[in-house]
Order: sequence, then structure tokens, then C-alpha cells
Amino acid sequence: MRAAEEFGRASSRTPRPPQEFHDRGRCLLHHKAAVMRVKLSSIYRMRFLYESPGDAAFSVLRAAQRYLFEPRPWGKSANLDVITEWEPAARELATVGLRVLLPNLHSNAATKPGFMASVDTEKLLLGIYKHAGATSAVIMGKSWGGGEAVAFAAAHPMMVRMLVLVAPSLTDTSLIARIARLPAVLFWARDDPVRSFGLSQLYVDGMADVVLHAVPHGGHQVLDEYLPTLCTAASDALWAPPKRLHRATHVGRFVRVEPLEADRHCDELFAAFQDDPSHSRWAYSFQSGFSSREALWAYLASLEAGTGAYFGVQKTSLSGMTAPLLSATPPRTNWQAPVWQVHDSAAVSMPIGLPAVSIPIGPQLASDWKPPPSPVRLTLRGACVACVPLALEHASALHAAYAGAGDVHWTFLSYGPFDSPAALGAWLGPQTTSADPLFFALEVNGVALGLAAFLRIAAAHGCLEIGHLSFGPQLARTPPATEALFLMLQWSFSNGYRRVEWKCNARHVRSRAAALRLGFVFEGVTRQATVVRQRNRDTAWFSILDAEWPRVGAALSAWLSPANFDSEGRQRRRLEEIRAGMEPDGGSLLRT
Repeated sequence: MRAAEEFGRASSRTPRPPQEFHDRGRCLLHHKAAVMRVKLSSIYRMRFLYESPGDAAFSVLRAAQRYLFEPRPWGKSANLDVITEWEPAARELATVGLRVLLPNLHSNAATKPGFMASVDTEKLLLGIYKHAGATSAVIMGKSWGGGEAVAFAAAHPMMVRMLVLVAPSLTDTSLIARIARLPAVLFWARDDPVRSFGLSQLYVDGMADVVLHAVPHGGHQVLDEYLPTLCTAASDALWAPPKRLHRATHVGRFVRVEPLEADRHCDELFAAFQDDPSHSRWAYSFQSGFSSREALWAYLASLEAGTGAYFGVQKTSLSGMTAPLLSATPPRTNWQAPVWQVHDSAAVSMPIGLPAVSIPIGPQLASDWKPPPSPVRLTLRGACVACVPLALEHASALHAAYAGAGDVHWTFLSYGPFDSPAALGAWLGPQTTSADPLFFALEVNGVALGLAAFLRIAAAHGCLEIGHLSFGPQLARTPPATEALFLMLQWSFSNGYRRVEWKCNARHVRSRAAALRLGFVFEGVTRQATVVRQRNRDTAWFSILDAEWPRVGAALSAWLSPANFDSEGRQRRRLEEIRAGMEPDGGSLLRT
């Protein structure tokens, strides 16, 4: 049904002819996007182009928190042909218990409004969330709408369960970095004249869990042919709804996408795979190619029989080529990018036990790079704090340090509070001999006032985490606390670590703010990561990379300098202000 929900007031001006409306829409869109990044001026009216019918579907959805919608753009790409491609997909998704919203933005081609407004899509999507009662959604977008979907996910990562992007317009790497840990499906034509296929590399390199579908032909508009199957497959693979998806066949101008049948498709696929002598299609797959038809049939049969798995075959009439469209999703613990994730950009050689394959697989490390040493029980000394190996002798001082904090101090920790020094000492005992986590007592003037640790130490990959931060009231939010973390970061990067992580409960506002203040970059949220005190914990991820450390470290050094504090110990400049004035190598410090 078409919802009658309205946001704001409808304009009373006479509707303009469609052609004039499109011309004005393009001009305003390009001007606002270039000059104002589409800032909010007013929202006059918005109706849903499509909303799932029935109260039953809504109640199922409310319980499962499954939503999917796509922000429609204005301008050239907002035409009725595109809209008619989204609506069939929406109707099919609605049949399996998903609630689907297709917002019909003001000035979309589905309506003929009399006024062109600049719309801040991020705020509009928040309004849609409130209307739907949603807490998490799959957000889909094509071209301009895809860019808006990325921008919304970067601003509200906890509200996004997955992104499905079709040639998105956004190329801001800083925003892509903020959604690095969100799962995403990316769909791009190699001959797209509007959004160059090479731009897909920004997402592949910048996101940890992205699947790229490289369409051989069709440009910008042929992607519409894939949208119904893309929607269906993405929801099936990720959500695993209780009712199996209807495995429908979708026929478009250039493609035919149909459910896999091992008996019917085996010969065709085997012939297509033999046309790949370099074996490049298997570079990202657990499979190493199929030497016989029987081996391929066994693999396809297992996919066909898989529970909740969807696997399609595409046939392009332009080339006559047949290839897998979407692989069945393996268990998430063993997830790996599907076989078609192959790109045309600069290639490097990768030996994988097959004939030589030349594909991009990530930047090559320096030839002299070696795994750094694992941290051991060592002492890190600064001007006003010392990080010393944790010992049982610290129990009394730490208990006294925590005494003034109250039980609230332990809210986001999995241990504590401790009624006595003996109780704290009983917990400290195993930690004093642990190598991972490796605990430090943070001493100021020889008195332990808090704890910190290195943990999740993966020296082979040059990665470790700083955590178990527990500062007493005398230490929290003081220069010694900042210096202690600076010393741990400095040790990590000076010994060759490539990445230092910071993780915290996503609801721990102070910890998240502290990470950003220090210079960590927010990467995303892992939902339902752990159970702490019989409560769910969503984990927020932050990191500093070795390439970022010169700037971050120089800013920390400058902030800790005595010259940055007045006679009463008040800071002259905030750490964020100092870091903002520096270039990546930290060299501009002397010019600020």
C-alpha cells in the first residue's frame, strides 16, 4: 500500500511539467552537492513509494528488527524505470517477513511537486527510522542514493546492519573508513560511464567485509536489471529469515538470473570455467578450481542443498558469458570473498598453489618487515607516570585508589567491584603471570592508581590492543593517564607494530570519546559481540595505524609538554586542536 505519512507541509505551488522538473532537479542537485554537500533547508512533503502491507508483516519485523529501504535521489537517475525495478524487489522481500520501505523523496520522479527543496537525507532517514520504529536496517542505494547511504552509515553505524550499494557516488575515504567493519555488497559495471569501475577499489581496500560484483557490460543503467536478485540474495545470505526465500527467476534486457540447479547448470558452468586458464577466478576462494565435471557437480549440489543459501547464474546477451552471480554464504567464521571479486586495477603476483595469478590483493609490505616482538614484563617510564609490571603488592594501593569511585566504576568491566584488598588480590593473582593480557600497574610518585594492559597480541600480524583500562579517580582524566597511554602506544609502534586497537562497549560514551581524543579512528560496531554480566555488549572498534602514528604521536608529545600547561596545571591547547593543525607526518608541529 502507499502510506499517507507526511513530513512537514505540502507546497501549494502548481506542479511543473516533468521535463522542466527534471532540468531544475539536476541543476539544483549538482549545485547543492558541490557547494553545500546537500545541507538541510526544508522538507516539504515525503510519501513512501512503497511500504509493506499488513499488520502481520510489521509485527514480525518489529520483533526481528529487520528493515530494508533505499534512499531515492532526485535528478537524472530518479526516473520511473528505476523505480519500477525497486518496487518488484520490495514486494518479493515483503513476502518473507521483511519490512520494506522505499522513501519517495520530495521531487522524485514518482511525484510532480511544485517546489524543489534541498534535503539533508541523513536527517530524513532518521525520521523514517522513527516512523518505522526501527533500530537496525539494511540500507540500499544506487549512484547518488548509494553515496547518501554511505554517509548515513558513517554518521549512524549502530543503526545499519548491512549496506547494499550500486555504483555509489561517494568517494570520501574518511567516510568509507568509518564504515570499515560494516558488511557490504557492492555492485558495479566495468564499463559504467557515470561512475568509473576503478572507484570500486576505494571500497574494496577500505572495508573489511565487502563483496564486489563486477558486471562485465551494461554501463550505469543495466545495473537496474540486477536489483531484484541483488535484494533477494543479500537478504537471504545475511538475515537467514525463518521462511526460505522464494527462489525466483528474474529476466531483464541483458541478463537472466535464475536459481542454481546442479544438474542443469553444471555443464554450462564447467565450460565457462575452462575459459579461465589463469585460474584468477579462484584467487579469493577456498576452491582451487575443478579438474572434472564431477567435482564441480558435487560442489554445486552442496550449494543447491545448502540451508538458506541462494546461488544464481547470470547470462549476458552481449557476450554470451555464463558465470556465478552470487555465491552461497559460507559460515561467518570461515567467510572469504567470493570467486568473482577480481579487479582491473594494478596487479601484483600472488603464489597460491596454482598457476601464476596477477590480481590486486593488498599493498605489499616492505621487504625487510618482520613480525615485531611480543611485549614482555617491562617498565615504561614517563615524566609523571610509570607503567610497571603488575604484582600482588599493588593490591592494597589499587583498592584504595578505587575506593572513591563507587560501584559505577565497574559498570562496563567484566570484573569487580572488590570488597577488600584481599578480594582484589585474589583476582590480581592470575593476571600477574599472564602474557596475554599483559597487565601494567600505573604508578604516580610510586603509588599504583590504575591498571592497563596489552591484549589480543598478534605479533605475526603486527597488531595488538590496549585495554583493561581501569583508572582510579585520582588518575582519570589527568596528564599522567594520557602519558601512560602514550607510552604504551609509543612502545608498540617503535617496536614495529602496524596497528594498535581500542575496543569498548558501544554504550560506553566516555571510552569512545577518550579513544577519539587520543587519535584513534572509529571503525564500526560489532553487534552482540559478547555477554557481560548477563547483558548484551555491542563492541565499538577503534584503531591507530603505523602510518598515522607520526601525527598522533607528535600531537601527544606536544600536548604533554610542560609548555602546554599554565602555572595551575590547566592545559593551554586541547589535544584535538594540536592534532588538527598537523600534517600526517607531524612535521607541521614546529609551524603551529
